[in-house]
Amino acid sequence: MLKKRILVVGMAAAIGGGYAWFGSNNQVAEWSFQTAQVDTGRIESVVATAGTLEAVSTVTVGAEISGRIDHIFADYNSVVARGDLLAQIDDRSIVAKLRQAEADLALSEAAVEKSRASLLEQEANYTFRIQEARRLKELTDKGHTTDSEYERALSEQSMAQARIALANAEISRSEAELQKRQAALEEAQLDHERTRIYSPVDGVILERIVEEGQTVNANQSTPELFIIAEDMRRMQIEADVDEADIGQVQEGQSVRFTVDAYPSRTYQGEVEQVRLAATVASSVVTYTTIISVDNQDLSLYPGMTSNVDIIIGQQPSALRVPNSALRFSAPRELQSQQQRQSINLPDELFDSQEQKQKVQTLLASARKEAMAQRREQPVMAGGSQRQRSPRLDRSELEAILGEEKTVEVMRVLRSQHSGRGHSGRGRNGTDIWVLREGEPQRLRIQTGLSDERFTEVLTDSLENGEEIIISARQEQG
Repeated sequence: MLKKRILVVGMAAAIGGGYAWFGSNNQVAEWSFQTAQVDTGRIESVVATAGTLEAVSTVTVGAEISGRIDHIFADYNSVVARGDLLAQIDDRSIVAKLRQAEADLALSEAAVEKSRASLLEQEANYTFRIQEARRLKELTDKGHTTDSEYERALSEQSMAQARIALANAEISRSEAELQKRQAALEEAQLDHERTRIYSPVDGVILERIVEEGQTVNANQSTPELFIIAEDMRRMQIEADVDEADIGQVQEGQSVRFTVDAYPSRTYQGEVEQVRLAATVASSVVTYTTIISVDNQDLSLYPGMTSNVDIIIGQQPSALRVPNSALRFSAPRELQSQQQRQSINLPDELFDSQEQKQKVQTLLASARKEAMAQRREQPVMAGGSQRQRSPRLDRSELEAILGEEKTVEVMRVLRSQHSGRGHSGRGRNGTDIWVLREGEPQRLRIQTGLSDERFTEVLTDSLENGEEIIISARQEQG
């Protein structure tokens, strides 16, 4: 008797366990969705990059003569005006050369005066020789003197004329020598002026490269002494923009940037120039973009690294969806389930529910035929199959609805089918999944601006407040 009870209890437990196992394996899997809402808000699309702050214009001040730096009158960050004395080079040797040039010029001037006096003397002698020759000519004609005396007077007249030409040549030579000495004096004076280094512009000393007592050599190249920024109230950023983004950057676009020195402060700028010359580093192609910056408070310094956002578009009040909704890719099971669902046709297309039921039956039959054809179709590369739309007999639809309503139904069917069979971005738009009346639906939308969190929706197929699926998972019901 005890054995019989044990046997009965064991069989009951086995039957119960089998029923529980069978029941658990035949539960319908349900979908659990995480959603976000479509809303209206600000979208700002930017190109993010980095750059270095620079003064708009810098001037390098150098020395044009060699010598020892005798004194420096300006230091780092000194505000200087055009013509201010910055440094003095030892000028003792230059002063000695200047004095020698002045003395040489004085000698040349004296030589010119001497040459001119000699010319006057020779001209007077020539005049006398002319008169002497005339007097001897008269005496010779009267027979009071010989012809040889007259001929000697003519010869001396010619010699006096030649000495005048020689005196003129001496004046030309001495005047040329005078000009040479004048040039040497001007050069010495210029060298003396060059021993004093003046600021060529108004600005701020960014760098002082020499020290007092240092010797500079200008024989081979111009030594650099100072670097001056002309106007620190206007600066610029040299930003490197990637080739993938440069097509969106244009002159006049607004720029927002920060620097590490003031992390909580945001500065404004404007794209001034996009340079066409590309820079290639480690196979990365970038283009230098110049951004003008207002620095009236002088808080920005040259060399600061700036984190730049170039604003390429913005909408203060745009219908937008989270970017996570665009990245959502529905599981294959959910896509198959959605494809098996009946096509939802609006009631206003039909005159009665009986008419709608006939059309739904016709659609179900066409869908069944399409699914059978799909099972027979070979799998393409990548494990996918071409999606087929239900092939309807238009004449059967017209027999139920009439020609006009058949056109409307076909249009609705085409619009609903256009979003099936693929997901993600395409040339005709982007697919997202919407949760409407508790059921997931694929929807094709056109997108606009995009930022780090949201993307603008340009089509009217979505409404503010609708639920957008961002993730899905199956749960056993």
